[in-house]
Amino acid sequence: MGHLKHSQGGFTLIELIIVTVLLAFIIPSATMLISRALSSYEIMWTQNTVSKSANFALNRFTDNINNLASIETAAQNEIIFVNRIGTRVTYKLEESRLQFCIGSCDSPDDFGDLAGNVITEDGSEIMYYTEGMVPWIPPDGEGVPVTDIMFVELQLILSYPNGAYSFSTIVHPDFLPQ
Repeated sequence: MGHLKHSQGGFTLIELIIVTVLLAFIIPSATMLISRALSSYEIMWTQNTVSKSANFALNRFTDNINNLASIETAAQNEIIFVNRIGTRVTYKLEESRLQFCIGSCDSPDDFGDLAGNVITEDGSEIMYYTEGMVPWIPPDGEGVPVTDIMFVELQLILSYPNGAYSFSTIVHPDFLPQ
């Protein structure tokens, strides 16, 4: 009688060991690549959020300064001015925020935040320049009057978990002579 051959499917021990060793190298490498990709995505997302916040604040500031009629107060961390329709507008850098107020700004509740995570100490500031981009320094009783301001610069330094970014805009108000 003939022998019946039974073909059994499956893997040999050597094949299983080879696959296990290969997976031992592939899985940690894939995990590391995915982890790096997620970390890079998180950093990019944070930077994008910071950039959008700064862009919004700088655009709003630029639009308002372009429409100012006269400056009432010019300080390193605050500018108060009247716009062309006679409304009082205030911008101030305070407590890690760029704040904005229209009208009566007597109470802190009157202000809205335009940007957060602002480095206000030895960082972000509002600067002023006279004709020829000469820095204007607030007078101590004497000096250059507020009416001599020709340009206003807002420099924002925004912090995020992996560092800080600097953004700025220099505006020549539309009503001022060139």
